[in-house]
Amino acid sequence: VASSTSGQGLLTYAWMAAAAADMAGQPTLRPSAVVARAVGSSSAPIAGDGPPAAALAAAAAAGALGMEWKAAFEEEVERCTCLAQEAQRADLLGTSEAKQGLVRDWLRFFADLDRLLKHVISPNRGLFDKQALQVRAEAVRMQCALSIAAQAFAEARPALRAFDDALAAEAQGPFLLGEELTLADIVGACTVGDALLCLLPAVVRERYPAVFRWLRTCLDVPAFGLAGGFQDLRLCAWPAEEEQSFKKRTGDAFAKLSSRHLLSMPKRFVREGGSAGPPQSASP
Repeated sequence: VASSTSGQGLLTYAWMAAAAADMAGQPTLRPSAVVARAVGSSSAPIAGDGPPAAALAAAAAAGALGMEWKAAFEEEVERCTCLAQEAQRADLLGTSEAKQGLVRDWLRFFADLDRLLKHVISPNRGLFDKQALQVRAEAVRMQCALSIAAQAFAEARPALRAFDDALAAEAQGPFLLGEELTLADIVGACTVGDALLCLLPAVVRERYPAVFRWLRTCLDVPAFGLAGGFQDLRLCAWPAEEEQSFKKRTGDAFAKLSSRHLLSMPKRFVREGGSAGPPQSASP
């Protein structure tokens, strides 16, 4: 995101430093860290651990999805699953075969949604992905001034709309599978929350009120590590003119889309008899 000219490049990093100072202490939403707190693990997952063989195999077969991205997402889900299994937390994985299947369906959905969002919130081919959240947020803000970011977010909008419609539909509890928080909620809240709460501004969040309510519910769970719950999270904000400009450019890009990504929406609950509930709306 830095300009090729040294003066503008230095200014870019000065903006990032200012953002870092302003957002110091902002927690990072990472699924394996949330699961570790949920199960009471004394040791947090190590970021430098290599991905399991199964994750690498899946990544190698991913093709156009991108091997490195796929390996990272699969690795994080694998860590979460291992932590829950070792702690014998069936509630996180699904307390029946039907619910376990729904958890897997939701994890696949969030993998696809994450792939779409990465084109917006992972500028310069992931150059800033491992930086502090406040640095990433400023990098994303500058990325979003470019037409390529507006195009990328326009392509993610149908999936986010379908997800919002699914959450707005009547359900049997505040979480994806009902009354209990599962791995699907943890991975989903970290994936979507990272983008909509921490890296993109209010003009984006306001489009998806049901997603916002679900994120608030999830982030109020103590395992997410926010001492004051959702209120402890500092939401991303841009100057008003930048927000409105991004809104207009993404709207224009959306209107020109020749095709729209309609992800398959998982079901939200399991009836007492064990069968899944009715499919959710997937309108763009």
